[in-house]
Amino acid sequence: MKATAPLAAILVAALAAGQPAAAFTIVPADEDPGRIVVVIEREYGEVVPLKALPAPYNSIVQDMQGPDGLSFRWRQFRSNEEGMAYIHVSPDGAGRMRFEFYGRPLADGDTLGAAAVLVDAGGRALHTFMARADVEGETFAGGGHLHRVGMEIERPPEWWDTVDTIAFFHMKYYKVQAPDREGVWQAMQRAVERFTKGEGTLQRADR
Repeated sequence: MKATAPLAAILVAALAAGQPAAAFTIVPADEDPGRIVVVIEREYGEVVPLKALPAPYNSIVQDMQGPDGLSFRWRQFRSNEEGMAYIHVSPDGAGRMRFEFYGRPLADGDTLGAAAVLVDAGGRALHTFMARADVEGETFAGGGHLHRVGMEIERPPEWWDTVDTIAFFHMKYYKVQAPDREGVWQAMQRAVERFTKGEGTLQRADR
C-alpha cells in the first residue's frame, strides 16, 4: 500500500441523517485521475455518504471499488501504520468487504483494528464489519508487513438498496495494555457500539 499525497484535494463536508457532521478528503491516487482515494480523517465514526462519491461508487451495488479504483484509506490511530478498505456488491446481493493493514516497523504484541458500518438513511446501523491485524515479532501474524482481511455477506438486493452511508473506525491496541485476544475483540465492539447503539448485525475476522 502506498501513502497518498493530497494532490488537487477536494474537501467534502457531509452531514448524515441522525449523525454528526464529518469531513473527509477525496484525492487522486499517485497522480492517476482514474484512481481515487477517500482519505478518512477521523479515527472514530467518519461518516461517508455514498451520494458524496463520484459514479459509479455512489451506489453500494458495484464491483469497481478497490486499489485500482476507489478505496477508503486512513492512518491508524495515533501511529504510522496505514489501513485501507473497499466493498464489492453484486446485483444478486453477494457482498465482499476487504481490509488491508500496512506498517513498517511493527511492534510485537500490538494489534491494529478497523471497522466499517453500513448505515441507512435514517442513521440506523444495518451491519458492522470488524477486522484486526495482530503483530508477532516484527511482522503481522502470518508474516509480512501487509495484512489482508476479507469478509463475505449475502443479503437480498432490496436490503442493499437501503444502505445510504458507510461509517469508518480505526483503533490500535498496544502490548503494554496486555489485552488478551478476546479482550481486543470486546474493546473494538464496545467502541463501535457507541455509534451503532447495538443495532444491526456484526461480522468479525482477522484474515
